[in-house]
Amino acid sequence: MYQRFLNVLSKNTYISPHRHLSDPKPETFVVLEGEIGFLIFQENGDLQEFHKLSSKGPKRGIDLQPGVWHSLVCLTDTAVCFEGKSGPYDPNVDKEFHPKFPLEGDPKVVETIQHFESLFV
Repeated sequence: MYQRFLNVLSKNTYISPHRHLSDPKPETFVVLEGEIGFLIFQENGDLQEFHKLSSKGPKRGIDLQPGVWHSLVCLTDTAVCFEGKSGPYDPNVDKEFHPKFPLEGDPKVVETIQHFESLFV
């Protein structure tokens, strides 16, 4: 089973760095509208690489190997991304969040978003 869905993001959306380890799932992201910053982290939480993805190019999408720590940040007022990954979806094991980063609702989220955005200025 293959899951296909659209992620609609707005400025200041926070997606805590996470991975899909159980079941390991490769993922595909393609930006259909707007721009996002896609971040890939090492096991210890250090930034490994980052990519600006834009519906206008030159880079519109990325394929991600299973079990890789990642996050994204919305760089425009809104962004629409196609995401595809193996299924089925099980909310109990879908994501493992990295312990180095705040979870949604934490006061440090604003600072983390600002840091992520600063990588693309």
